[in-house]
Amino acid sequence: MSKRPIEGRLKESFEDGRFIDGDSRTRARREDCRGEKLAMRLERFGGYILRICDELPQSRSGKHVEDQLRRSGTAPGAHYSEALGAQSRMDFTYKVSLALKEAREARYWLGTARHAGYLRDADICLAALLDESTQLVAILQAAQNTARNHG
Repeated sequence: MSKRPIEGRLKESFEDGRFIDGDSRTRARREDCRGEKLAMRLERFGGYILRICDELPQSRSGKHVEDQLRRSGTAPGAHYSEALGAQSRMDFTYKVSLALKEAREARYWLGTARHAGYLRDADICLAALLDESTQLVAILQAAQNTARNHG
């Protein structure tokens, strides 16, 4: 992995504080399917989380934050992908609730890493990730509420 500051490596993937995806043809095809746009955002979020985790210090506390952030930051995408293939509305609601729970936890660990000073050189990217995590939590909460109210 390059030792360039994370801001330089991740900044290339941001545009005006929002995530962008390099392969527009694939993105356009996947977004045509219901729910796939959110699935792609969660997948992209998980990828950025993995890259941020590589930048955390290898101290005892840094490894703890890294482990928690890696698990909680990649889990929402996996749970939501499972929800898209749910066998019932109840199954969908349950899997979305798991994605929501993990997204909230990822947001917590991102904030903890910021307050611990672990990601100082990546403030711009970290702010965008925190904003994206907040948006994903709101979207997943709305999806859960809609599924529960229309069951």
